[in-house]
Amino acid sequence: MSAAYKENGEEEVKFSEEKNEINFYRKPTSKELASCRPCRIILISLFAIVLLGLLVGSIILIAITEKCNSRVGYFQTESKSVTYQVYVKSFADSNGDGFGDLKGLGKKLDYIKSLGVNTIILSGVVNNLNFSIDANIGSMNDLKELMVLLKDNEMFSVLEFNPIVVSKDSDWFKQKSTKSDWFIMSKANNTNGWLTKDNNAAWFEIHANSSYYSYYGEQLPQLNYENDQVLQKVKEALTMWVDMGVNGILMNDVSRLTVDQSITNGGDQDQPKSHDILKEFYKLTDSKKVELWVNPSTSIEQSVKYFGDVGAREAEYVINDVMAMVKSPLDIQKLRSDIESFSNLLPKQGKHAWIAGGVNYKRIASRLSEKEAAMLNLLFLTLPQKAIVYYGDEKSLADTNDDSYSIMYWGDNSGFNNTSWLATSKPTFDPVIAFANLSKVRSDNDQYFLSAPKKANQGSVISFLYGDKKKEKILVLVNFSGSSVAVDSVDQGVKEGVVIFSVNPEQTVGKKFDAKTLGAYQMIVVKVE
Repeated sequence: MSAAYKENGEEEVKFSEEKNEINFYRKPTSKELASCRPCRIILISLFAIVLLGLLVGSIILIAITEKCNSRVGYFQTESKSVTYQVYVKSFADSNGDGFGDLKGLGKKLDYIKSLGVNTIILSGVVNNLNFSIDANIGSMNDLKELMVLLKDNEMFSVLEFNPIVVSKDSDWFKQKSTKSDWFIMSKANNTNGWLTKDNNAAWFEIHANSSYYSYYGEQLPQLNYENDQVLQKVKEALTMWVDMGVNGILMNDVSRLTVDQSITNGGDQDQPKSHDILKEFYKLTDSKKVELWVNPSTSIEQSVKYFGDVGAREAEYVINDVMAMVKSPLDIQKLRSDIESFSNLLPKQGKHAWIAGGVNYKRIASRLSEKEAAMLNLLFLTLPQKAIVYYGDEKSLADTNDDSYSIMYWGDNSGFNNTSWLATSKPTFDPVIAFANLSKVRSDNDQYFLSAPKKANQGSVISFLYGDKKKEKILVLVNFSGSSVAVDSVDQGVKEGVVIFSVNPEQTVGKKFDAKTLGAYQMIVVKVE
């Protein structure tokens, strides 16, 4: 037996006496629907607002987020933090003609790998006549063979490419009567005071009414990027090299890509147009899944601007030359300040690299005393993020006739002879074992060196502490003086750990860290559990 209770003629609730249960599966009444209508409207409106917000946020995020690049990401992940830069013509000669070559470089990959390195910067490959390969170092087929060899050895390549100048003997400059706007030109008696890198007048007369500009001297006229044809032609040349299979492109002195002749003091560097040109180059390399590395060769404050902005990048890595400018007498306070200044100015999205020498700089061994050079070279390997080692610096190779293109010293000279294109400079001593050991330590502990360290510096000692307080840490201590220093004044509270690198005879690798003093020109690296 069942009964029904009704209100306003509509069935509201059905109750079964026999089963003693209520049926909740019913159609709501009109009154109930009417009472819920305002709540439904509010909830639907809120849902629509949230959905719209998510949609707009997603669009903004997509717009500002940089495009993913699988090959670039793979290169960054697999590339160790120590990179080796080679001036090919001076590195290893495979056929005894006096010129280092690509085949000779290929035969020395085992040596480079022994330094704890798996990325090589190839300098001096692209000539400035027509952006083709320098015939002295080999052919395009030789380069292709080297690319295969590098891949087989699980190594990576970065090719140096100069977009700023061409040779005075190039076809472009020989056609200057019809291509004068391809170069930075002015009246013959320009007196704006711009100088070359050697501090000579930087304007060179063509005829009575015209002269051209170059920071690099008379033989290397600078290109004019106010002319869109120049940008297009350089991009075509760059594309050819990118398509050779390299993993990265290095451009030096990019702060000098463009000039502003209306500015007497400083118009030859760091102009806004240079950033626009770099963005064009970055778009090209990024579309090919190749990294773009740049060395602005400018002030610390200006250098950090060459990362570009989120969504408008100019480079994957920005290289700073703080360490390459250090010279005798060594000023530890300035060195410490410059390292800290650059680290503090870095944008969050910026990846950076350090150089201590290179094709445009005097070598470490030619700028400092033997012991200072050795310590600076080792300190260099403990700086945050990436370190780029110039070939021969690991052997304390000096400049030859004030030229940083020094012939690499191999003992047997690897084919170089008395007719080599440049004289051989024998290193004063060979710290390569210490260098290789520290490079390996660095590579094995890359994760600690990704962010800026804590510093506790006193007098002649530089002290870095990498890592999180709650996790393992790395302590670096370097003494640049001829006197011993009490360790407890610079150890940043680290009282125990294991020595993982040392040039202190009392603190051998694997030993528990318990040093009381840091001797003259000594270095210790400690891993703290």
